[in-house]
Amino acid sequence: MQKFIKYITIAIIGMAIFFGVIKLAKKEHLHFQSIKEAKSEVTIPYIAYVKTKTKAQDDTRQMEFFAQNYLVVKVPKDAHPTALIYKKEYPLILQKKQNNTLFYKTPLIPTKIDKKRVTVQLKFQKKYGYLIPHNSIIKLQNHYYVIIKENNSTNYEELHILKKTKKGYIVTNNLKNKEVATASPSFLAKTLQTLMQQTK
Repeated sequence: MQKFIKYITIAIIGMAIFFGVIKLAKKEHLHFQSIKEAKSEVTIPYIAYVKTKTKAQDDTRQMEFFAQNYLVVKVPKDAHPTALIYKKEYPLILQKKQNNTLFYKTPLIPTKIDKKRVTVQLKFQKKYGYLIPHNSIIKLQNHYYVIIKENNSTNYEELHILKKTKKGYIVTNNLKNKEVATASPSFLAKTLQTLMQQTK
């Protein structure tokens, strides 16, 4: 009888250990990964000024005059547009610098523009950001957050999203030398709430 009780006890202890290991294995953890810099071209609406250049052309021994337009945009000195879109895309040429303003112009546009100003799209140089994977993003009350690790310290940061892509979100946050956490959405949300309570 004592042997039977002994075997039963050993079996119960073994089962407890077995199920304890399973439960421990199922416990979720944050997995941190390094992130990559990303680039993204952006276009914004802008006002361009219409200029007209009169050009002489000798055609069948007669002098004809015809008008051609080009567009001029004024931008701050730290802005560097790469192209202008007006019906189609035109490259931009730096015309002059004046105080804190840069003047860019397009090549001649063959179609007539009967306006002094037109709305265009300016394409700016690629802006640098960081690509955050979808499974690292936590949405809370219409704000987006990410859990980060820096110097073995875990914290969270609200994201400033520049662009959404198939691979993730391009953000303008300075995340240099930081790692982001990935996990299930529910575990990320729970961890974020814990971190927020600790910083109150």
